[in-house]
Amino acid sequence: DGEIVKILKKEADNLRPLFERLKKRIQKQPAKHYDETSWKVRGGTQGNFAWIMTGTESPEAVFLLGRSRGKGNIDKLNSKSNNIGISDDYGAYKKQFENHQLCWAHPHRKWRDLSESGELKEESRNICLKSFEQISAVYHDLEQTIKTEFDHQKTHDLFIDKISSFTKANEGDPLKLKKLKESFLKNKEKYLTCLKFPGIVPLDNKKAERGLRHL
Repeated sequence: DGEIVKILKKEADNLRPLFERLKKRIQKQPAKHYDETSWKVRGGTQGNFAWIMTGTESPEAVFLLGRSRGKGNIDKLNSKSNNIGISDDYGAYKKQFENHQLCWAHPHRKWRDLSESGELKEESRNICLKSFEQISAVYHDLEQTIKTEFDHQKTHDLFIDKISSFTKANEGDPLKLKKLKESFLKNKEKYLTCLKFPGIVPLDNKKAERGLRHL
C-alpha cells in the first residue's frame, strides 16, 4: 500500500502542470458549466465530493476529488474574468458569477416528480400536473426561441410574464409546489441569462451532469 501511494503521489505531481494548463483553457471559454456529486475517494483531504468544470466550446473537463461541498471548491475552479457560469441552484454557486444561468432541467424534473408523486392525493396531483404542463410549455418555448433571432428586451419581458404566470400562487397548491414556485420566481432573472448570450449560454446544465458520469 505504501509503495502504491508513493507512485500515485509522484504521478499526481507530474500531472499538476497539465491540470493547471487544462483548467486555464477551460476558463478562457465564453461560459463554463459547474456541478458536484458525492464520490468517495480514499484519503480524501476534505470529504467525499467531486466537482467538475467544463466549458461550452469543448469536451474538456477538470475535476476536484475528495472535497467538501463548500463553496471554497468553486473558488478553485472559477476564474473571476470572463465570468459566465451555468449551474443548478445549489447555494455554493450564489454570487460566484457576473452572469449566472440556472439550469431549467432541474426544476423541470422536480415539477415532473411532484406531478407523479404517490404521496399526494389525486386532487393535489392534478394541480401539480397542470403546473408541470405550464412550466414544460415555457421551457419548450425558450428552447426554440434561443435558436432564432429575437429582440432581447421584448423577449426577456415576455418570458418574465410567462414565469410570473406559472409561478403564481393558487389556492390549493400543495406545500412542495408552493416552495418550487417561490424559489423559481425569486431567481427568475438567472433563468433567463441565456437570452443575454444567445448561441453561447444554454438553458440547462446537462453538459456538466454528463461529464460527472465519467467518474
